Amino acid sequence: MIKSDQKLSLLYKITDIFTLTVVFLSVRKFFVPGPIARDDYQVLALYLVFWLTIGFVQRLYFIHLHNRHYLRFINYCKSLFIFSALMAMVFLLFNFPVYAREMAFIFLACFSLLGLLNNFLVLNAVKAYRKRGKNLRHIIIVGTGETARKIGNYYTENIDFGHKVKGYIHAGPGVAPSDLQVLGNLDHLDDFIRNNKVHELIIAIPHDNVDITKSVIKIADFYGLRVRYLPDYQGLIGSSYKFSMYGDNLLLNVRQLSLDQLYLSWLKRTFDILFSLLVLFFLFPLFVAMALAIKFESRGPVFYCPKRIGQYGKPFKVYKFRSMFQNDSVNNGIQSTIKNDPRITPLGKILRKYSLDELPQFINVLIGDMSVVGPRPHREFLEGEFQKAINNYKVRHYLKPGITGWAQVNGWRGPTETFEQKKERTLHDLWYLENWSFWLDIKIIFLTLFGKKTHAVAY
Repeated sequence: MIKSDQKLSLLYKITDIFTLTVVFLSVRKFFVPGPIARDDYQVLALYLVFWLTIGFVQRLYFIHLHNRHYLRFINYCKSLFIFSALMAMVFLLFNFPVYAREMAFIFLACFSLLGLLNNFLVLNAVKAYRKRGKNLRHIIIVGTGETARKIGNYYTENIDFGHKVKGYIHAGPGVAPSDLQVLGNLDHLDDFIRNNKVHELIIAIPHDNVDITKSVIKIADFYGLRVRYLPDYQGLIGSSYKFSMYGDNLLLNVRQLSLDQLYLSWLKRTFDILFSLLVLFFLFPLFVAMALAIKFESRGPVFYCPKRIGQYGKPFKVYKFRSMFQNDSVNNGIQSTIKNDPRITPLGKILRKYSLDELPQFINVLIGDMSVVGPRPHREFLEGEFQKAINNYKVRHYLKPGITGWAQVNGWRGPTETFEQKKERTLHDLWYLENWSFWLDIKIIFLTLFGKKTHAVAY
């Protein structure tokens, strides 16, 4: 940690030690009659060792000026939980009088509340101090691209995190953006550092500009400035990437998705289960009525269960109400539906127009093969056709296929005979994949029911 981080870490540590000591001695004084004895100080010392050890293991005092504050409070609550477990274990293993256990419970409750309160007060005091321009690290950002702009906006919008952007150094060809506070080009960097107060350089340029990076580091070393390197990979692999540590190895995850986060994945899956159960429960009478109508209208099974390709290329059986007199093969069918297709039954035209034939797929959602919203699943034959036409088509298999999707509510459903149809459906699926949010799913469900484009090309 740099010096300002160390000071902040020490401030939090002193606050916790002071709070723990005062709370313990106060509870002991008012809960148990008599003077505070040597044994009490030994217990206090044990508690302090427990807390500081937990703080070290949990990295509770590993502070960066720009840490998200809510993360510290989450970590603090975790530390309190571990501290409580250690205290409980001590009282289980050793024989203490009843009053000592009661006193420990009161101490723990008071320390937890006052500890969180005091940390909150310290945090807000530090924030107010920084907003007055104190305890700030002045930085220069080398680069004027999108990555440089993002990190600059982050610091500008969160001045209380401890950084102030002095400006940007244009390091690329062409004219520098007019909406950024550009200090000059690389030739001006040395002069600006020499004549201004600068603590740190952030290099945010394309990763392959090795010579520029080396020259900037050389200048920073000459003036003893800290350097942070934020390589701009956007031109190479787009904006959906994330760095992860595997042991001592730093790996870059290409196409990092929001749904790669476990809690968001659980949120989507929980919604899928609850929504599917509601649909299957309330529409069960409709299911029965449609099944009887299909059976009475034409010979054949009620359901048509073709094989489709799902997440990670895994095939699965999809459930649909039969809408044709003669269906294509369930395993290796290649015949697409056309306008005024003679195979479609009169009832089937109605089912397909309003996507009622897709309703049994909520069973697929319930068992985990599909999601309510996602890229539509295709036949194996169609998979090959798409893959030949669109290079990154297979990326859509990062997610489970859906009953409805972003492409469908934007009118890209039905036939995929032309290159444009394949391209637009894939582009819409990939946009959904990279921009997923829970509210986007809600919007797509709403547009599936009430959107004009959804049913425009259904046949």
